[in-house]
Order: sequence, then C-alpha cells, then structure tokens
Amino acid sequence: MDPSDKKWLLTLNKNIQKHLPKIHSSIYSEFTRHDSIEHFIHFYLHSSGILYGYATKQMLCEFHNTQTWTYSDLYKISLTEGFYLIFFYLNQEKISSKENLSLLLEEANNKLYEFYILYSITDSFFVKHKDILRSANKNYTTVESIIDYRVNNPGMLKKGFWKGSQFNVFSYLDLLFFSHWLQNDYLYDKRNSIKKHILQIMIAASHCEGSIISTERLLVSYFLASGNFDEKTELELQQQLKQGLYLNQIIIDTNLPYDIRLLLFENAVISVLSDGSINNFEELFLGRLAEKLNISDNDVHYSIVMIQNFMLQNNKKLLYLHHKEGFEVITKSFAQRFQVFFNKNSSKIITEISESRELVELLWKAKNEKLTDEEREKVKEQIIDLLRTIPSLTIFMIPGGSILLPILLKILPEEILVPSSFRNK
Repeated sequence: MDPSDKKWLLTLNKNIQKHLPKIHSSIYSEFTRHDSIEHFIHFYLHSSGILYGYATKQMLCEFHNTQTWTYSDLYKISLTEGFYLIFFYLNQEKISSKENLSLLLEEANNKLYEFYILYSITDSFFVKHKDILRSANKNYTTVESIIDYRVNNPGMLKKGFWKGSQFNVFSYLDLLFFSHWLQNDYLYDKRNSIKKHILQIMIAASHCEGSIISTERLLVSYFLASGNFDEKTELELQQQLKQGLYLNQIIIDTNLPYDIRLLLFENAVISVLSDGSINNFEELFLGRLAEKLNISDNDVHYSIVMIQNFMLQNNKKLLYLHHKEGFEVITKSFAQRFQVFFNKNSSKIITEISESRELVELLWKAKNEKLTDEEREKVKEQIIDLLRTIPSLTIFMIPGGSILLPILLKILPEEILVPSSFRNK
C-alpha cells in the first residue's frame, strides 16, 4: 500500500477488515483503560505522535513497507485510524464481538463521510439537521480527497520548509471535532479561533523570558506555516511572533471544552521544551497558563511528563527540530518531574504490585539469589503490564515508556522491590 496513491483509503479499509479480528480484543481492552472518550483521544494523540507532527505507529493496520513512506504518509494513516478508533470507542458494545466488526467499520466510514460533507456545507440548516444526510453511503473517493486536502500542505514549501514536511500538523484537531460532533456538540466553526489560540499561546510561551531563541522561533514558524490562516490573521501572528506577546493579552473562550483547553496548554509545553528543559520563567508561565485555562494540577504534571518523554525518545525525528544542533532533554530534570508525578500514584502502584503473586515471588527470590535473564525480563514485563492497568499511568503505553522503569525502581519502597542487587541488574 502507498498512502500517496489513489484509492489508498479503500486499501486501508481492506487491511483493517483483515487485521481487526486478530486485534479486536486488545483494542477493546485498551478502551477499558480509559474512563472517557476525552481521555482516550488524549492518549491517542500522544501515543500515535500526531500531536507532535510525527506519527510513530499504527494501531489497526499491519504494513511491511512503511520504510518507503513519507512523514506525511505516516501521519495520514494515523489520523484516519484515529477517526475509526473514536467511533469504535463510542460503540464499544458492538466491538466486543468479532461478528460486528465489518458492519462497524462500514458505519464508521458513513459517519466520517457525513462529518466531512457537513463541514463543507455552510447553510446552518444542514449543520443543525445532520439526519438529512443519513442516507449518504460511504464514498471512499470523496472522503479520501477530503483527508488528502486536510493533511497535505504544499504551501509550506513556499515558506521555506523542506520537502516531506508539507502537511498540516493541525489536522489532528479534526479528531476532537469528530468526537464532539458524534456526541452532538458542534465545534468545527471554532477551528480557526482554536488554531489562533494555539499559535498565540506558543508565541507567548516562547517570549516569556523576554526574548525568543532560534529553536523556539523555528517551532512557532513551522506551526504558523502549517495553519493555513487567512492573510490578515497570518500577518497579525507574524507581527506578534516578532514583537512578543503577553499571556494577559490573549483572550481565550473559557467555554471551550476541557479537552480543547488541555490541548492549548500542551502546545505551550511543546514550545518551551524546544530547547530541552523548563526553566523558572517558563515554569511560572505554565503555572499562570494552567490557572487561566483552569487545568488541574495533576494534568499539568502528567502532560509535561508525557511530552518530555516523547520528545526525549523522538527528538531526532521531529521535523521542526531538524535544524537544531544537539537537541538533548535534560534527563535529570525529567527524572525529578517523573518522580514527583509517581509519588502521587505510589499507593496505587504498590497495591497493584502486591496483588501479583508471581511478581512478588520473583522479587523476593532476587533477595537471595540471582535471577535468570528470562526471570528478569518477566519482572520487567509484569511491572509494566500492571502499571498500564492504572488509567493515570498510560505513559507506559507511549513508545519508549519502558525506559522509565529504572527510574520507577528507585522510587518504589524497599519493602516492595527490596534488593539493591536486583535494582543494579
């Protein structure tokens, strides 16, 4: 399959139909880890990488030729999978059985067609009465063309960015709009103001120390070029990027749903982390921003840990950092923040580990004798599996999450992980 060819969406659907019965139980299990569609989408945006403009994996498909795909190809497939996963999550009772999978995929395509067709109709009557289009069948060609249009952004070449990066990194917002629309909440008409808020917050974050460095300017410029703003808005944002912007100058609609407001906050985190760390000025700015957006303290810490972890693992592949020399996340700072976050969840972690008989036996065995390579690997796998059962610890599902295990082993109390000889190994 080549996502750049025509009929890629039809081929993708055939691939999903073939592969979904094999993984439907694991997908259903993944859904149960998240207590709301908002939490699941938040997890997907991070784990797939599309929040950062770099897609890391596919969840519904199985391909063997992705080495020949461009960044844009990978992004497009992950975005499309996101639409299907959102529909599946909201119809979990149907995905519990293998017999329903083909019909469910067909329903998802019909909804996706309906969603995008509605957004091409400006008449408010059709927007409010979407049932009129209920008879529309799945039109792969139409939806494929719309997704291609939403993702591809060749205009970036004219603005000085490199071949292979010419895609709209803001197209992931469609996943949130699709989810809200399925739940009868129309947000698409606010798409331009939301994108503008994201850019303004990133600009303010970049200037929070009084000046902006080259890596932050490159990052914001990349997102600005990707935004497809009208000429007036783009000139306004370019001027604000040049002169700077204070947080109190940004007027944000406080009625925006929490998941959108959290997204605004996380883009600010991405901006301040473009140089690898968060200094005191940036920490203060993020605190004020979280208060302005009414983001919970736990989500503030969780989001920063998630983003630091992803950027630590994928910094060489993030397009907007390619022009930066020696991008390195300060590991010590990350470990300290990670420890603070885990201390808040320590009781849950201890409870989960204590209830696993085989794991506890292996840990006690390690007190008196050396574990085999197989046993050590089993301990590692079981700890990570147990942590994944705790909704707030889905960070271990993010690619590279297992590298956090050595940090965790130093945080947990001695009576649980006991022997230093085990920790050293």
